[in-house]
Amino acid sequence: YRMLYVCDPKVRIPTLPEDVRDRVEMRFANQISFDFDGEIGILDRLSYVASAEPIVQISVIESEGLSRLLRAQFELSWQQSSQKRVDFSAQ
Repeated sequence: YRMLYVCDPKVRIPTLPEDVRDRVEMRFANQISFDFDGEIGILDRLSYVASAEPIVQISVIESEGLSRLLRAQFELSWQQSSQKRVDFSAQ
């Protein structure tokens, strides 16, 4: 699994369960500010978007084409991400 983590520099990174840590690669989007609380998941023929504020809302999209589109967006973001978290607000 690959996880691109986008968050406020002061928010603690969640601890992954020990049985999955070695199967997850995490990177950080340090230089882009996003104003949302949510998650996007991409599978082969299924994707989902979830928002946590102001109430939990989840949309599941069953479409191979849209999954490919979201995966391409993810790959572009992944290539520009960092393996280390940087706090630019401290500079």
